[in-house]
Amino acid sequence: MEYFVIAETPAPRSINNKKLKVSFFSKNSWEQDDIVQKTTDAGYLNVSSPELTALDLVAYVDKIGMNRTVTILQELAQEMKTTTLHRTAKRYINTPVIQRLGYLFDKVLGEEKLSDSLLKILNSRNLSPILLSTQKEKQGELDETWKVIKNIKIESDL
Repeated sequence: MEYFVIAETPAPRSINNKKLKVSFFSKNSWEQDDIVQKTTDAGYLNVSSPELTALDLVAYVDKIGMNRTVTILQELAQEMKTTTLHRTAKRYINTPVIQRLGYLFDKVLGEEKLSDSLLKILNSRNLSPILLSTQKEKQGELDETWKVIKNIKIESDL
């Protein structure tokens, strides 16, 4: 079993043993509006909203894996709200992440309402063509809407 945790800088060292792997990534800051409280048996736990989680998953896709990311996005999309995604993505400064997430919602997952909310944000930003996967070859078909070069084949694990 492998878990990925995004924590404030400095992130703790990763944990590896026979049954569990926890990889920590660091992030300098995030808006308090993007943090939600979940009730657990031990009390309350602060976690990122589904919308911020989706953006962060795509930001760290090279470490997590595209197919795993798409599988998680498929489940997260059911919990996401378009207005919250729009508000969270508008504050997100990494434009290529928004492009990739919009492309995945639109072309891979068929989540048109979620992708439309991201497209509204991107229409006000300067877009350059980007690779869907930065770890693969630099050739592929350019999607004109998202300015994403599809250079890998994506398969959901669901």
